[in-house]
Amino acid sequence: MVTAAMPDKQPMQIPVPKVTGEPLAAPDLVPVELPTVVTTNADEVVSFLEHVMSPQRLEPGVEADLRLPPPENGTRRMMIQIPKGAWTCFAQRTPRDERAVVLRKSPAGFLVPPVAWLAEVIDVPGVSVDDARAWYVAMARRIAMTGRATSLVRYTNGNASSVVLELHAVEPNDAELVATSKFMKAGEYAPEKWETIVEGADGIKTKRMNDHRGVSVFDLLRKLPGTPQPNPAGSPTST
Repeated sequence: MVTAAMPDKQPMQIPVPKVTGEPLAAPDLVPVELPTVVTTNADEVVSFLEHVMSPQRLEPGVEADLRLPPPENGTRRMMIQIPKGAWTCFAQRTPRDERAVVLRKSPAGFLVPPVAWLAEVIDVPGVSVDDARAWYVAMARRIAMTGRATSLVRYTNGNASSVVLELHAVEPNDAELVATSKFMKAGEYAPEKWETIVEGADGIKTKRMNDHRGVSVFDLLRKLPGTPQPNPAGSPTST
């Protein structure tokens, strides 16, 4: 079971930020999958990005950069901010193929991490698929508005762990999600002080890729299969 409440003003092991002004990102704005494309055709990358962002369009200069010949060796990476829209695009070009992903931005200016990204960063074994997804959505909504989310993960034996998920900029032109946790025995924590709680976990697995502290957007792109396969939907969650 996942519960959510606004934190109170009492001190905690990990501070929980209050949100004022902008509301939390709506659950239906948190996609399940990453909208991605893998192709060998620059035109397909441009078409894919504009299809996902519609009615927003790429600026002519950005479109021209995406259509440049791929590098003869090495990797070229781009992070494309859409000034008038709620999107950020990440594109990677190598001699082998071209890859891209489109992520939504919240009104507060933070990326809205899809459930699939969160699942690559932290796992809660023992929690049902539905409860895990609801927990990821709750955490994504908080990250989208503050760049940070905290939660209590309670184990079946009464112990628990505090969890912090943070969004960080990574040079060059990348962003990563980092998860940290702290174990607490039963009686060492007050559940009512936590903004989000997930129950019934057998443990926590936090993950990282390559040289990052967590998992970055380009880590996710690198992990995609090499066969060209667009996935433009980025299926939204339903509540």
